[in-house]
Amino acid sequence: MATKAKDTKVLEEGGNVDKIREILFGGQMRQYERRFEEMEARIKSELDELRALINKQVSSLDEWARREVDRLDARNQDEKKERYEAVKKLEDSLRESSDQAHKTVQILDERMTSEQRELRAQMRSQAQSFEASLADWRESLKHDTTQLGQRLEQDKVSKQDLAGFLSEMALRLQGEFELPES
Repeated sequence: MATKAKDTKVLEEGGNVDKIREILFGGQMRQYERRFEEMEARIKSELDELRALINKQVSSLDEWARREVDRLDARNQDEKKERYEAVKKLEDSLRESSDQAHKTVQILDERMTSEQRELRAQMRSQAQSFEASLADWRESLKHDTTQLGQRLEQDKVSKQDLAGFLSEMALRLQGEFELPES
């Protein structure tokens, strides 16, 4: 029981301390409390404003990022379309150049074939003309040779005349043959 009475006394004294504290510092404490509440309200208000400003800035940044992504996407699509058109144009140009080259080669091939045919025909014609000239020349040579042979046959000295001529020459060289005086 002595402990219980002691505890009650401490509580009463503690209550007195609170009263003394209230008397001495109560006005200041209420003033501090009011200031803290005002500061807390002001901080909360500024935090709300800051939060709203940040949200607005984030929204603005998000909107700008979306516009920028859309702009870049549109630019990318335009560039892609331009590249596609450029590649298609290049393919068409290459195809046209290839077709033109093929036609040119075909024309040159036909022209070369035609010129080869004409050249062969000219060569054949010249060969035939040459063969005809050669045949004529051969015939002429044969005819001339035959005529020359006939003339030689006519003009040739007989064996007996030649033997007599050579005998006479031998006698003259030996000095045994005398010429008749005229």
